[in-house]
Amino acid sequence: MENNSKSDVSNLCNLQEHLYNQALGNSELCDVTISFGSKEMRAHWCVLVQCPYFRAMYNVGMKEKREGKIQISEGTEQAIRSAIGFIYTGKVSLEYSMVEDLLHVADYFQINSLTDLCNNFLLKLEWCPDNCIEIYFLAKHYNLELFNKLMHFIANNLIVVIEEPKNVKHISTDMINELSLVAVAESIEQEVIFQFYRKWLNYDVVGRKMAFEELFCSLNLEDTTHTFFESLACDFIQNFRKCREFYQKTRQALLRYQLKPEHNVKDTLLVIADHIDHSSDRRSLILCAYVKDINRWAFIASVPSSIDHSYDDEILIGVDENNYSVYTCKNNIWNYGEDFSSTNPKLHINKYDLKTHVWTVEKYNLPIQKSMEIDIKCISFVAKRLCVLLTPLNSWGEPKYVTLLTYNGQDICDETVILKLSRHFTNVVSVKTCIVKNRYLVIMVTILNNHGTEKQVKVVIKDVHTKQLKRHKIIPHAMPDNISIFDMEELVCDTFDGVLMTKVDSDNYKLLNIENGNVSSRNGKIIPRHFLSGEDADNVNDDNDDDEFGYNLRTGNGRNSLSVFDDRTDTFSMFDFVSGKVHKVPVLPFRVVSQCIIHAPLSSDLLRCSVDCKQCLYELI
Repeated sequence: MENNSKSDVSNLCNLQEHLYNQALGNSELCDVTISFGSKEMRAHWCVLVQCPYFRAMYNVGMKEKREGKIQISEGTEQAIRSAIGFIYTGKVSLEYSMVEDLLHVADYFQINSLTDLCNNFLLKLEWCPDNCIEIYFLAKHYNLELFNKLMHFIANNLIVVIEEPKNVKHISTDMINELSLVAVAESIEQEVIFQFYRKWLNYDVVGRKMAFEELFCSLNLEDTTHTFFESLACDFIQNFRKCREFYQKTRQALLRYQLKPEHNVKDTLLVIADHIDHSSDRRSLILCAYVKDINRWAFIASVPSSIDHSYDDEILIGVDENNYSVYTCKNNIWNYGEDFSSTNPKLHINKYDLKTHVWTVEKYNLPIQKSMEIDIKCISFVAKRLCVLLTPLNSWGEPKYVTLLTYNGQDICDETVILKLSRHFTNVVSVKTCIVKNRYLVIMVTILNNHGTEKQVKVVIKDVHTKQLKRHKIIPHAMPDNISIFDMEELVCDTFDGVLMTKVDSDNYKLLNIENGNVSSRNGKIIPRHFLSGEDADNVNDDNDDDEFGYNLRTGNGRNSLSVFDDRTDTFSMFDFVSGKVHKVPVLPFRVVSQCIIHAPLSSDLLRCSVDCKQCLYELI
């Protein structure tokens, strides 16, 4: 008797699956036929009536009930079949490509639980400029609960969203009005909102002129900087009568001192230096910034003594411009312990908030096992995500591969192997990165074979938003017997012409197309020899053989600029791609311990002294 009871319960639990299998097998026990597109399938009225659409047919006694045939003309065949399967089993296999079709059918059949399932699927999806507008229209049309959260995301990423080519076409007037209300509620700067309106207008000036005038007149120009407000006087919008009148009216009513104080953005170089107090022989680390406008080094902060650092360690730096924070970490991790092969080590990163002047420590899990030692090559922030490039080492101290870890918060969201090393190529000479449009991370890995006779350069483009990867492998280069820094050092930089790849004193260079990954070769010398030689342009000795490879060269790049630190002479140099000139940076009177140089546009208020003195803008070294 007990066994029969258990069997009955089991049959009840599997009843829906059993009935669905009958429907798929066109069983004679089914009592209704559903036609959609070119397909037909059998079904059970007792199951279908769970859905309001079919229940109305059954209760009213429509011909579908009398004849036992239902014709469905709405939706795709795949979506209808999936929805019927959901009515039977409560399950459905979801992919982003079919969500729109499934939402349409769920709305037509009035299956609210299926709509909720699609809503939760889209909510868990990683939103980015490539998909957020499509999801907006789905959320708007089908009244999805995620709508408010999605609007918050778009409002906080207005510029990158509008710069996605397909978005600017589809953003309607109603949508931009909705976004305006959210942007104001989120306290998005008026300058950013204006740039969003302006880029939207540029797509169709004639068709969007009237809507743009209303949008512009809704801006609070009083909450803008002097520079921005004055720039509007000669902007194209002055051709629009309503915009011109609104601007002039604001100008007349607004005294100059009522505008927000200007926070000039300064082009800076950031490094970590080792400061030694000779009177006490005490060592401490300090964060320094070179401010190009005033040609001086500025002191930013003392690194806490709690941050572990030995004399042989080198420190990596990364900057998150969105959060006004500087991040540092050691370039090497030892995974000690008997269980190192089964445990994941942690990356300790020290965060300095440039606004609050507070250091904190953040810990990130590294999904690396069976490696006692890990070399951290680079940390950077792209699209508000931490990107870490590293190489695990085997028991002989040789690198196994180069991999990229991307973190969303402190949770890893993507892991990509950039380059697997063979037993013939185990010398990773350098790993350089370049950030483009705060979306793409260009990675250049230079490796040398074990005999030092051949060099290979691997270039990878990582789209942090979509997680797509584009690879380009440059033809291997044979190396001369006497390797110099001019032969070895590959450089990469984001310029107005594209991502440029070249070497110092080279007669040719390459341009990388960030969109499709294609590389074109060009003739011409870009970076002069004296960028590395330490000599003046007029006094370069081409016969000087003081270019021996073997010293530590540290490089960095920004928009249209490259920088290098030569530890032979303890000097910095900057190269401007626009002017084509080399700028010599004043000597920093401390030993540089950061492995790389970081270019960062920092607001002048972040570089001010802790004491508010009107005469001195920076605490200078």
